[in-house]
Amino acid sequence: MVFAASGAPHGCGALTDVAFIGSSDAGDDGSAASSDSGSLDEGDAEETGDDSDDALPLPSCTATRTWVADFSADPTTLDEDADGTPDWIVRNGQPIDADQLVDGWWIAPANRELDTRPLDDFASRVIVTVRMAAIAEGEVTQFWINADHTPETYTAFFVENSYVAGAQELALYTKPSDFENTLLSRVDAIAPEPYTLSLELDPTEDRVRSWIDGVYMGEQNYVTRPRSSGMEHRFASLVARGDGGSYDSVRIELCAD
Repeated sequence: MVFAASGAPHGCGALTDVAFIGSSDAGDDGSAASSDSGSLDEGDAEETGDDSDDALPLPSCTATRTWVADFSADPTTLDEDADGTPDWIVRNGQPIDADQLVDGWWIAPANRELDTRPLDDFASRVIVTVRMAAIAEGEVTQFWINADHTPETYTAFFVENSYVAGAQELALYTKPSDFENTLLSRVDAIAPEPYTLSLELDPTEDRVRSWIDGVYMGEQNYVTRPRSSGMEHRFASLVARGDGGSYDSVRIELCAD
């Protein structure tokens, strides 16, 4: 990882048009798939979506619940809502070692999964802001959320940021099933420096909007899938894949409207 001499990350580099990227073979919780690899439905991903207003600002949110981590300390010790339980857990009981927390960054090893608690349906509008980096060969950072839960359906949505040929590539996916990934959009040639990704998921429209360092990237529609009886994957996650990756901060707001 390379940061600025002051210890603060540089900003985002140039952005190019949306294109295609390979799929992530994982279930709806970001875990590695246990059988055949998933297929990629490219759909209409060559288009950026509705980009008629390139200056669209990130919407405001009256939050009813918030999950926050700035990685100045172990996030599994945080209880911002004072409900007596941690706001974050590492899946499968894996620890966050002290040497993974460096100058306010979580240097996440491969296959480490940080999940929100308590479980939530994320059935109203959700605003996500995550600052991350994949700036060495093989590094992959992801953000996952299982949202828009009803008794019958929900959506599994994730973004994947990977280091490819000297730059970062960001892809947005929706998952019709555990072994299908539908690519919604991709941004190529992001400079190999930390950047901030913001998302708005709106269950009333089955829609996701995205911003990179405050620049509006467009909107796409996600798909919903059947919800199995007793399914409890009602959380959001930071997931490091490949050779790991780095996270500076994350904020997830569940909005009142």
